[in-house]
Amino acid sequence: MPDFINDYGNEVAQNLMEQNLDLHEDLDFPLSSVDGFKDPKAIQKVTGRAVMLTSDAPPTEEQPYPSLARQAWLYETLTSDYRTQMGAISAME
Repeated sequence: MPDFINDYGNEVAQNLMEQNLDLHEDLDFPLSSVDGFKDPKAIQKVTGRAVMLTSDAPPTEEQPYPSLARQAWLYETLTSDYRTQMGAISAME
């Protein structure tokens, strides 16, 4: 997992919240939409609330902990988006 606690990670978190309003709500609105989701600590606020992502889905053999799957999805998405953004920045240099 990359160290995304930086300005680029903040931008990734802001974009994710802006593009996924249901997720933003599920995380109890960690960023203010008044400022266009801009926040100098966006990545900390979003990842700090990952534990709030729960699931009502019953456990299955394939997915014994559905809430953990949602939390993992958040981190996987942030990581993927961060790597994509860093790749685009590197390509421009």
